[in-house]
Amino acid sequence: MPSLPVSRLISGPATTFRSLKQRNYRLWWSGSVLSNIGTWVQRIAQDWLVLELTHNSGTALGLVTALQFGPSLLFSVFGGAMADRANRRVVLFITNATGALLSLILGLLVLNGSAHIWHVYLISALAGAVWAFDVPSRQAFVNELVPADNMPNAVALNAMSFNLGRRCLVTSSKDSEPGRASSSTQRHSSRSLCH
Repeated sequence: MPSLPVSRLISGPATTFRSLKQRNYRLWWSGSVLSNIGTWVQRIAQDWLVLELTHNSGTALGLVTALQFGPSLLFSVFGGAMADRANRRVVLFITNATGALLSLILGLLVLNGSAHIWHVYLISALAGAVWAFDVPSRQAFVNELVPADNMPNAVALNAMSFNLGRRCLVTSSKDSEPGRASSSTQRHSSRSLCH
């Protein structure tokens, strides 16, 4: 088995973050980190909303989760085909705008005091369908932002941005003020994010 040079075995920040030297990738990655934090915040807030609307129904919470992630099983193949054939930048713009609109609608319903559980079910299913088209295009879009020799690094940084967004939320939920939500809800939120 050939041995690797010591310089390849010792990787520091210069090699770990080398894809960030590409300006377009750096901008995209920074936006992705912020977007992932927002996505996780919305998921936790939506779970709390479901528990509030249904008086802590685990079944309703499970149904919302299934509606949110189920469309990926059904539509990801079509999302992947679209990522291969369509302009990925346009697909990402449309999916992100649609996701933002769905979030805005749910937020306005909650602020207005007119949110019902069926609203959450419908918006979760629609958001899940949007993500089924967003994720393949998002992953393939990296290819357009970095040279081929930086692809493994860029893919690793993408995974890190997803987990960084999730980790930021877990940290903030552990530091939140007691009394804002029940302790069982906070435990559920942290537990669901850590898996």
